[in-house]
Amino acid sequence: MTDHDLVIAGAVGLLSAFFGIALMRGVPLCEAAFKHFKVPTVLRPALGGGVVGALALISPQVMSSGHGALQVSGLLDAALPAVALVLALKAVASVISRGSGFGGGFFFSLCFLGALGGGGNSLQSRCRRHGPASSSIRTSMR
Repeated sequence: MTDHDLVIAGAVGLLSAFFGIALMRGVPLCEAAFKHFKVPTVLRPALGGGVVGALALISPQVMSSGHGALQVSGLLDAALPAVALVLALKAVASVISRGSGFGGGFFFSLCFLGALGGGGNSLQSRCRRHGPASSSIRTSMR
């Protein structure tokens, strides 16, 4: 491991921390948006579920909870843009789901997002070292 690798790891850690903070702050913003638009409390979970369902039409992985979802979904073989798309959509779905009133926490959702972020970092590192053609090569995440 070189000094450059340590700098990259530190930057990824800081970026991940800011991403996590943004997710946690997104939940009250989502709740406030429902209140601002005067959506009845009874309808909020249905509306949130509809939005999450619409996101699942783009990428079904947004519905996963993190329990082995990476292997089942085929994301271990995906290219970097696909991993980044699922990461972004899953983050939005998690915030909307929690902010619309669905119970439960963020734990497994954040585990899934962390694994996606780590996989994306691994893919970009592999791409940087071996060229763009290797971005879809199976990574060593297994």
